[in-house]
Amino acid sequence: MVEQISDSSQRVVDIDLLDDEETPFEMWKEEGKAENDPGMLFIDEVHMLDIECFSFINRALEDDFAPVVVMATNRGVSPARGTNDKSPHGVPMDLLDRSIIIHTSNDSADELRTILSIRAAEEEVELTVLALLTKVGGETSL
Repeated sequence: MVEQISDSSQRVVDIDLLDDEETPFEMWKEEGKAENDPGMLFIDEVHMLDIECFSFINRALEDDFAPVVVMATNRGVSPARGTNDKSPHGVPMDLLDRSIIIHTSNDSADELRTILSIRAAEEEVELTVLALLTKVGGETSL
C-alpha cells in the first residue's frame, strides 16, 4: 500500500489509492504530511504530433497530477498535423497560448569542440583535435 523510499520521512502512495475516497491523502496534503510530485514529460520533435495528441495533452494538463511538460522542436511557422492552420512550431494556438517559449542559440566552435572531446573521452575513443570534426558539427548540428 505505502512503499518506503530512501528515508523514513518520504513515502510513495500507489496511484490507485489516490482514487480511493477512503484514502486520507487530501487530509495529509492539508496537514503538510503529503505532497503531489507529478514529475516531468519531455517531448522531442513536438511538431510531429497530430491534432489528437495535442488535444489529449491539453486535457491532461488540467489534471491535478499533470506533469511539467517540456516540448522541443526546430520548426518555425508550420501547420499542425491534421489541420491546415499554420502556427508557430507546429503547435496548435490553444496549447501554445499556455506555453512559455524559450529560444536557444547554436553552440560556438569552442563549445562544440569541448562537447565532442567530452563525448570521445566517455566513449574511450582517442581523437586528435583535427579529428573532432567541429566544423561538421557546427554545420549539421549535434
